[in-house]
Formats: sequence, C-alpha cells, structure tokens
Amino acid sequence: MARISKEEQEVVKNKILNVSRNLFNDIGFDKTSTKMISKEAGIAEGTIFNYFGTKDEIFFEVFYNDYIDNVKKGLSVDIESEDIIDEIYQNICSVLKNMLMLPKKVLLEMGLVTIKIAKKKPEFLKKMASIDFKYMEEVKNYLERLIFEKKLSNFDSQIMSEILFGSIVYDITIYLYEKDTTKNDLKKSLYTKINTLLKAYIIGGQ
Repeated sequence: MARISKEEQEVVKNKILNVSRNLFNDIGFDKTSTKMISKEAGIAEGTIFNYFGTKDEIFFEVFYNDYIDNVKKGLSVDIESEDIIDEIYQNICSVLKNMLMLPKKVLLEMGLVTIKIAKKKPEFLKKMASIDFKYMEEVKNYLERLIFEKKLSNFDSQIMSEILFGSIVYDITIYLYEKDTTKNDLKKSLYTKINTLLKAYIIGGQ
C-alpha cells in the first residue's frame, strides 16, 4: 500500500464500504463485483484488496457496521405513546429498522456470507456475537429503566432480555426462510410476543 496517512486510509476504506453498500442494496451481492466497486469509488481494483481480503469481507463489514451503529444508539428513545407495550415494542425493535429496509434476498446473502467467513476466520463470528451480546445488554438496561420508573414491576431483566432476543432471532429466521411471510407478519409476531411476555408486569394494568 502506498504511504498515506491513517486518516487517508480511513477515507478510502469508508468510500469502499459506502459504495459497496449502495451496490449490494441496488443489485445484490452476487451481481456486485470488485471491479464495479472500484469504478464507483474511483480507485484501482487492486486497492480494494489492501483493505479487504475478499468481496465477502466487504459485505460482512458493511452490514456489521450498520448493525453496530443501530445498537450503539441504545434503547432510550422517548416514544409518545400511552401504550407501554407499544413503547417497548418500538424501542426493542428499533435496531431492526434499517435491516428490514433491505430486500429479503440481501438479508439471506448476509447470513450466508457470515457463515462462509466464519468457517475461515472464526474471529468474524466472535465479532458479530459480541454485538448481539451488546444488544441484549441494551435491552436489559432499558427494561431496568422501565422498572426504575415504575412502568413495569420487578423481574429478572437479564433473563427477559435473553428471551426477547431469542424471539427476535426466531421471527427473523421465519421471515427470511418462509416465502410468504411478510415484514408486517414479522412485526405482528414480535408485538404479540412482547405483549405476552410483559403485559403481566405493567404497573397500572394497561
């Protein structure tokens, strides 16, 4: 790699990721080539491989970054709703917002690519798992805040966060692999599960 500053390297890397994100969303992973990415980014194709080993790694990094950005925002959004279950539902599912904007095919590709990379580089799977644990921690902290604010009665927030996360993963899996399952079906199922799990803990009995 030519001698350029770390700041310049970061600019080039981000340009590759941003261009790749647009191409993956527009035409899909399979149809996107590193040649197309380099052309859109205005760099030599070989430059891409100074930053990423394969197109798979670019794909993983693009959606990993999007996921971690959503998780970092936390679950502290103030929802103007008199329905506490609706407030919890919207907050807990906020991390899915950008993900569900993607075509189902792209999401499937993301899962397959993650598995493919994980076989060669286990650290990638650990990296993704660390974000899942971070999300569960955010859910736990959010539930504890609601308990502190006396919107919910006391319960084990750690166990509840794990159950809620498992429900999200299950419903996303059904959404991806069941052809006739729509985004609305996914959202309704998640709302029903959240309501079933937490309605008994609502203080005031909404």
